Amino acid sequence: MCHIRSGSVFPVIIDGNELVEDLKDAIKMRISDKIQCRAAKLKLYLAMKGNALLSDSEPSKQQLEEGNVDDDINICLILTH
Repeated sequence: MCHIRSGSVFPVIIDGNELVEDLKDAIKMRISDKIQCRAAKLKLYLAMKGNALLSDSEPSKQQLEEGNVDDDINICLILTH
């Protein structure tokens, strides 16, 4: 799931063997009307609670999928450039 600051949450599907750059390109194509920069400039973050990724059964993940950003979610930077 992808969340952008405007509050939109949407799925982006890529194959497991694709690169982060492929994910950025897919995000850019999906919401090109909302992203003004090049796909390569996107910064991606992991949604975490504590030190773990959100599991499928985690209420915070379910909230995120419904478009709500739970206060308990830690956003950890995984890409710096």
